[in-house]
Amino acid sequence: MHTGRGMSFTHWAGAIALALVILAGARAEAEPRVALVIGNAGYSGSLLQPLKNPINDAKLMAATLKKAGFKVLTAENVGLREMKIAIGDFGAALVEAGPSATGLFFFAGYGAQSEGASYLLPIGAKLRRTMDLKVEAVALDMVMKEMHFGGSAVNIAIIDAGRSDPLPSSYRGPGIGLAEIRYADPNVFVGYSTVPGTTALDGGGANSPYVSALADALLTPGADIHQVFEKVRRDVYRATDQGQVTWDSSTLMQPFYFLPPPS
Repeated sequence: MHTGRGMSFTHWAGAIALALVILAGARAEAEPRVALVIGNAGYSGSLLQPLKNPINDAKLMAATLKKAGFKVLTAENVGLREMKIAIGDFGAALVEAGPSATGLFFFAGYGAQSEGASYLLPIGAKLRRTMDLKVEAVALDMVMKEMHFGGSAVNIAIIDAGRSDPLPSSYRGPGIGLAEIRYADPNVFVGYSTVPGTTALDGGGANSPYVSALADALLTPGADIHQVFEKVRRDVYRATDQGQVTWDSSTLMQPFYFLPPPS
């Protein structure tokens, strides 16, 4: 009951939520934020079985990033050409946003590795052996180069693509899942849903364990990106009965907040 001596808990909660939205918007105006979110689920064929969660994961991530002040470009169930066009449009948007911008790329779907490089699989990819990845899939390095040439102050890549290895063992190279990415640019953060060389779970619910944990942690006011992904790692580890460990790599030189600390 409201006694007239001050704001009720409900009013305080509403005021705090409004303040966070205003803070996120103000930060986005000062430091433009652009994201590309791709979800591929409608695979077909004997090697690439349809996936349940990537479209849901992409929608949840797009909605979450918008709350954090990002302008979000989206693509769902896209083939090779459409995927490359979306990545090119993302790079152009980063150039337009200017050198103070933050760029973020998110992908949910199948991923694989060959000769130490990671590849993201479009819909319609025809794979018989690992060498086919070079012509049938999109190299993660292509995305990183687009962000590099975009000239953004901070670049973030989040990949939920190690669900299973799409190639049979007789045609597979020496590694499963995705390869460890090594990047020399400063102010780059890369997050994988699972440790390089291992596979992740698609999840039995509406979203993968990784995206469920990430969407929950990302909007924590005042948590820098390392704290966010440490929480994600703990939550995924528990949610998968210690079966999945997330991984990230960073060359960031200053704290990055999806939502800034409350004033």
